[in-house]
Parts: sequence; C-alpha cells; structure tokens
Amino acid sequence: MNMHRKILFFLLLCLCLTSTAYAKSDLPLTIAGITLGDHISSCEEMCVEDTAIALRDEMYITEINIDRGQLPGVRGGTIGVGNCFAPGTIVRVKIKFQDRSEELFEDLLDLYDKKLGKKRTWQGDAFHIIQSWQWVFTGEKGEKVEILLTYSRNPEFRPGVSVKMTLRSLYLKELECWKKKHEKEHEKHKPIDKAVDLKTFLPH
Repeated sequence: MNMHRKILFFLLLCLCLTSTAYAKSDLPLTIAGITLGDHISSCEEMCVEDTAIALRDEMYITEINIDRGQLPGVRGGTIGVGNCFAPGTIVRVKIKFQDRSEELFEDLLDLYDKKLGKKRTWQGDAFHIIQSWQWVFTGEKGEKVEILLTYSRNPEFRPGVSVKMTLRSLYLKELECWKKKHEKEHEKHKPIDKAVDLKTFLPH
C-alpha cells in the first residue's frame, strides 16, 4: 500500500470516528482521535511537550504542536485550546499532510462529501491558487462546528493539503471572555491617536 493510499485509509477511519457529543448532537467533532470540546488531557500522548504558546493575534487560544509520529501521513499540525472561558478545552485542530498533491485534495474532498454532504461553500480564490471548501454545522443548543479543507499552491500560504476543524461557538466564547478580562487593561494602555505619515511606509 503506497503512502497516498495509506493516508486516504487513515483519513477514512478518522472521519468515521465519533465522540459521545457527536452521537447526541449529530455534530462532527472528532478527527484523528482528537475531539473538539474535550480537555487536552484526552489526547496528551499526541502533543509535543513544551510547545504550547498563546497566539499573538488570538491571545485567548493556546496552540500545541501535534506529534507527527502519532499520525501516519501527517507533516505537521496543532491543537488549539482555550485559555479563558474554558481553559484546556480543545477549540481547534489543524492538520497538514505529507502528500501535498492536488490529487490527495480531490480524493479527500470526495471522502468529505460522502461523509459530511455537499452543502459546502467556496473559500478559495478565483484563480484556484488556493482551493478551499468549508462545511458549517449547527447543533440544537447553538453549538457550531466549521471544517475547512484546503489545497494551496501559494508557497506563502500553507502549501499543500490541510484541514482545519473549529468549534466556532466555543471559539467566540473564548474571544468574548478575553475581551472582558482585558478590556480595562486595554483602555488604560490605549495609544493616543496620531496623524499617520504614509511616506513612512514607502520602500526606498
């Protein structure tokens, strides 16, 4: 079995995995044994130690690197957990595949369509340099899950094939919690508006 087929077989198993929450709410929450909404301790064996870092543009999310040795066909990835509303709870999973071919993307898209349905929206560009499809699912209690499957030929934007799953409803709660927690501090250190000289930003 070549690497391409191994990856597809592995992903098919991943898509068939479900959590207790999925069974109750009919939401896809699990990929590669990692379940959105679970505590990070549920998959600590898949994490690389000492890699946790709060994101610069998303300070309410802490990302931890995935151990590539635990997932065949994966060249990298991260698990994002909340650090305000529900500390340590898995909010997002990103996975990048070793096989960077468009063929793998098309095969995965076919698998995703069969498992998740074809009710998806285009998130890529008009020139198909970046091809990206998004599925959005909403549960009975307002839980929202977003799944993004992407193929990129842009060397500056995650070249290759990747998938991102986000528990958007929890993500927004983390954002709101962080805003409330740091609102006073932000106002205290709010910079004074100054006139911007655009010439400062001209290359020379």
